[in-house]
Amino acid sequence: MDFINFVKDVDAIEFTTPKESLHLEFKKASWKLPKSIWETISSFSNTDGGLIVLGVDEPIPHHYKIVGVDQPDDVIKELFNDNSNSTVINKPVIQNSDVKITTFKGKRLIQIKIFPAQFSDKPINAKGKTYMRTDDGDRLATHDQLKYLYAESQDQVDTRLLENFDWDSA
Repeated sequence: MDFINFVKDVDAIEFTTPKESLHLEFKKASWKLPKSIWETISSFSNTDGGLIVLGVDEPIPHHYKIVGVDQPDDVIKELFNDNSNSTVINKPVIQNSDVKITTFKGKRLIQIKIFPAQFSDKPINAKGKTYMRTDDGDRLATHDQLKYLYAESQDQVDTRLLENFDWDSA
């Protein structure tokens, strides 16, 4: 997902599109990171990736209001400090180029791209828990989802066919 061009794609302080989805999450963040951001980062990393926009409130479902981020530099500093803290997230997933400050109608927003993690890096855990993205929400990974993530994360899986074996050998 690319960064949102608010002038082109939104054009108002209050809006209904774009709306939160499998790949888009809005969060209110005035002067510090919202506590739930790491759940979203985990879920985006474990699924298809996505974009988090800080500085947008959702006063009623699917109706959004740009409220801005008062201290974007402090929020970004906290983001990168936590990104490097293994008790917050088990592996760093955010690079400098993934974060952009946008100004729209006098309000500053922070956009954060989250790319899907490499299979060998999964699962990405937030504060010891693994999340998956479904529809427009972050959900704790089910037992079956965890089994899949761990199985896919194996670095050295031997997939060679053995000589002299065929279907009748099974």
